[in-house]
Amino acid sequence: MPLIIRFWLLIAVLLVLSTAGADPDGRRLGHDEIKRMMENGEIVPLESILERFREQQPEGRLLEVELEYEHNRYVYELMILEEDGTVEELEYDAHTGKFWQRESDDH
Repeated sequence: MPLIIRFWLLIAVLLVLSTAGADPDGRRLGHDEIKRMMENGEIVPLESILERFREQQPEGRLLEVELEYEHNRYVYELMILEEDGTVEELEYDAHTGKFWQRESDDH
């Protein structure tokens, strides 16, 4: 794996670990609980999501990663800066790792 991809994976892992998610009750998930969910197969590792993102959008700059519970599922939200300066939110189903939807930030 090229060094630049390893760098972005490390940055993203640090981001997700610093931005713990929320469970269905709105309670903040701790790092230990997120780790347990990955080990139990409830969610896929962030690294696999980032690999898909990099394959699909090699020029997008990752700004932030969050693990959230919405629409009855855990979702990885990736905020990215596009080459044209727009900010996009890409959402991936955290259980399957599949891309779910894209939202533009009109702010």
